[in-house]
Amino acid sequence: MVFGETLRLPGELLTAPSPPNLPPDPASFVDRLREAMQNLRPATAVHHGAPSVFVFKDLNHCSHVFLRDDPVRAPLQQPYLGQYLALVRDGKIFTVSVNGREMRVSMDRLHGVHADR
Repeated sequence: MVFGETLRLPGELLTAPSPPNLPPDPASFVDRLREAMQNLRPATAVHHGAPSVFVFKDLNHCSHVFLRDDPVRAPLQQPYLGQYLALVRDGKIFTVSVNGREMRVSMDRLHGVHADR
């Protein structure tokens, strides 16, 4: 009103005016929109390799192991229990003597006991 121009909305400032060769017909707009949506393809998923699992180096050579206990713990409670004798190593499964009983445990739950040198 001050400059003698018509008021423009903020959205009109950012959009380019429609080209004169496109008909402003709503039916053709819907057809073009449907065609554009049918041509959309999802982006391909990218996997950057399998995550590596951490394994203690000395786990295959130590005679005794600590066993991780997984329940919810109180603050400052130790995550590993005892010093148990490792009887048999069979790939990823260890047989451990726990209080006189033999238990088969995954090596993910074990930590090797290191002797003082």
